[in-house]
Amino acid sequence: MQNSTSNTANSFLSSMMTSSQLMEILGYEDMRSLRKWCEANDVPLIKVGLRYVAHSWTVEVALLRIFQKEAYAFGIDGEALVNALVNDNKVRVAHLLSAPLEVKEERNFSSKKSDANCDDVINQFKQKSA
Repeated sequence: MQNSTSNTANSFLSSMMTSSQLMEILGYEDMRSLRKWCEANDVPLIKVGLRYVAHSWTVEVALLRIFQKEAYAFGIDGEALVNALVNDNKVRVAHLLSAPLEVKEERNFSSKKSDANCDDVINQFKQKSA
C-alpha cells in the first residue's frame, strides 16, 4: 500500500513547476510579475515550504488558451491549431499556418519517426542560441 502512495506522490511532485521554472518560461525576472500573470491566467501558485510551485497542467492549459487567442488575432483557427499541436499533428499545424510543405516533407512529418529528427534540430538550435 505504501508503494502505491509513494508512486502517486512522486508522480504529483514531478508534475509541479517551481516559480523559477515558470519565470524562465515566461521571461519574468520579478516574482510579483509572475504572481500577477498566474492570477490573471487562473494558475494557482502555491507556497510549499520556502518555494512557490504550480502544477504543470494548469500552466499548460493557460498557455494553450493564450496561444489560441493569439492565433485568432492573426486570422488562424485557434481551436484547430491548438488541437493539432496537442495531438502532435505537424502536417495540420503547417496547413493551418499556411506553411509550404512539399509532398516528401509532408510524409516525413506525418510519421512519428521524424519526431527524433525534429527534436535534434530544435536541440541544435537551442545550443547555438545559448
